[in-house]
Amino acid sequence: MKEKIPPYVKYTNDSDHFSDYNSYQNKYRQSIRDSDSIIINIIEELSEDDHSNKTLIDVGCSTGNLLLHLNNRFPNYQLHGADLVESSWEENFSNPKFAGIKFQAIDITNGIPNDGPFDIITANAIFFAFDENFFAQAVSNLARVLKPNGVLIAFDYFTPFNQELTITETTPAHPQGLTMHVRSFEKATKSLKDAGFSSAEYREFQITKDLSLKDNRQTSTYTILNNNSTQMCFRGSLFQPWHHLIARKA
Repeated sequence: MKEKIPPYVKYTNDSDHFSDYNSYQNKYRQSIRDSDSIIINIIEELSEDDHSNKTLIDVGCSTGNLLLHLNNRFPNYQLHGADLVESSWEENFSNPKFAGIKFQAIDITNGIPNDGPFDIITANAIFFAFDENFFAQAVSNLARVLKPNGVLIAFDYFTPFNQELTITETTPAHPQGLTMHVRSFEKATKSLKDAGFSSAEYREFQITKDLSLKDNRQTSTYTILNNNSTQMCFRGSLFQPWHHLIARKA
C-alpha cells in the first residue's frame, strides 16, 4: 500500500509559496516579532539568570530569525535550528551572523537525531499543521530529546474551550489547501503528559498591531478592536487563539 503523505509535508514542498514566504520572513531579522520577544522573555524568566552552556533547538525555525535574536541575547547558548524546508535556512551557512548555529532538515514526527539532550526546545507556529496523531508523535519525540526538567516553549493555536477545530483554506498562496488545527488546552495537555511532560501552562498572546481587512474575498489575517480595547486576531472567519505554551519535562 502506498504510504499516505502527511498534509503538512505537501505544504512544506510548496516551493513557490516558500520563495515569497522566506522573503517576507527576512524583515524580522531586523525587527523582532512581539511573539518572539515573549519567547525570549520566558527563557529569561525560567533560566533565573543562569544562561551558561545551555543547549536549545528551534524546531520549525524557518529562516532562523528567532535563533538570530537568541544568539544576540544568549551568546553562550549552543543553538540548533530544524526545519523541513531547507530553502528557508540553507543560505544561513554563508551568513556570518549565524556562525556556530547548526541547521538541519528534520521532521519532528519521525524523530530527532542525537544532537541533544537539550535544555530548551522552541516551536514557533508549527503544531497547528498537525492532526492529533502527528501532534502526539511530535511532542513525544521532543520530550525524548529534552533533559530532565527541560522546557518546551511553543507559540501556536490553543484554546481554553473544549473544542477541537479543523479548518482548510484555499488561497492563491495555498492553492492545494492549507489545513489548520486548533486544539484545546485539555487535549494538548493530555498529549504532553502522555509524552512525559509534568506540567503545561498557556499564556494568551495579545497582538498589538492594527491589521486591516483589505478584501473580504481574500483570506488574510486582520484584527478587530474588542470592547476592552484589545485587538482580536482573525484569519478569514477563524479567530486565531494564539497562546504561548510552556511545558516542562518531568
